Amino acid sequence: MRLENYTVNDVLHRGKHFTVYRVIGQEDKKNYVVKRLNESYGGTPGRNAIENEYRLLANVRSQHVIKAHDFIRKNDEMYLLLEDFQGKSLKEFLADRTPLSIGTFFQLAL
Repeated sequence: MRLENYTVNDVLHRGKHFTVYRVIGQEDKKNYVVKRLNESYGGTPGRNAIENEYRLLANVRSQHVIKAHDFIRKNDEMYLLLEDFQGKSLKEFLADRTPLSIGTFFQLAL
């Protein structure tokens, strides 16, 4: 991934539709997460999905929801710049704590 003003530190997830990176801003030295729309999902449904995700996150003001910082279009690529809260993926969390207690399950579900 090449995105001006950001340096990739890590690939957090490679999926069928999106790839998620941890990056650092070259100017502000802050960590961010970048969600990139993969070419295989780059048709209208994929573009609509990532644009709608940005609009929804940009309009939510809650300490429990990650902040969307920017939506970037570069040539035919689309990127969603998100707050990096330095957390674990659900997959990593569950790998550390199997089996889940019913109380932990409900905390995650709600």
